[in-house]
Amino acid sequence: MGVVPDGEQAAVPRYDSQGNGHVPARIAAALVQLAEAQRYAGRHNVWDFAVEVGSLRLSTNDLRWLIYKGLVEHGWEVTPVGAKTRSFRPDMGITLSQRSCFVATATGLSLAGACSAAADKRPSRPTIVASRDGHVSKSSGPHWDAARRELRLDGVLVKRFRQPSANQERILSAFQEEGWPPSIEDPLPPDPDQAPEHRLNHAVSRLNGYQRHRLIRFEGNGGGDGVVWKRIPQTPSHRTRRPPK
Repeated sequence: MGVVPDGEQAAVPRYDSQGNGHVPARIAAALVQLAEAQRYAGRHNVWDFAVEVGSLRLSTNDLRWLIYKGLVEHGWEVTPVGAKTRSFRPDMGITLSQRSCFVATATGLSLAGACSAAADKRPSRPTIVASRDGHVSKSSGPHWDAARRELRLDGVLVKRFRQPSANQERILSAFQEEGWPPSIEDPLPPDPDQAPEHRLNHAVSRLNGYQRHRLIRFEGNGGGDGVVWKRIPQTPSHRTRRPPK
């Protein structure tokens, strides 16, 4: 069956029943996204809900791999201005363009379901945490679920993405793939229209916003080429008062 892109370690099911390869987290997330689009389509033409190339947050070779494996169908959108339904130039193979759109095949939908099920069952990776008084205990630590697009700490939801946030999600995926070390190098691809340091700082700032529970803080590494994560110390909502003497 061929090699999985980038040789990523799997957090999701094997690609087939013979155990040939694993599905990288970013590809699992894309398959789940495509399956969701198909659910929205319902009884309508699934191509009216085809997902645009920029929304899948995958590299060109990731997309070609999905096509070769028969997990997606690929077409170019050629919808005329003012049309009430979308039109496509189908069966475009691996010839990608900005007009490329994708729908999941039956095989892709089946694998997307397996990826979602695996995400539900997957345990968090334990880490060691030391409190201020020196007590050491096990903690599940941070966990980024790319398929669900959720960031958790010790099982508690920190942030859930409702809309695509490519740069923030790339940072979280990089931390997850490296096992959440204290810091990572800048994982964002170059952008000719934006300075790397400014782009990274903007993404880091956005990561700290709209957190459901403020348990993690992200910072630059001071050199403009890396990201640091830290636990936010939690104070009790109330303290036990000593009885009067």
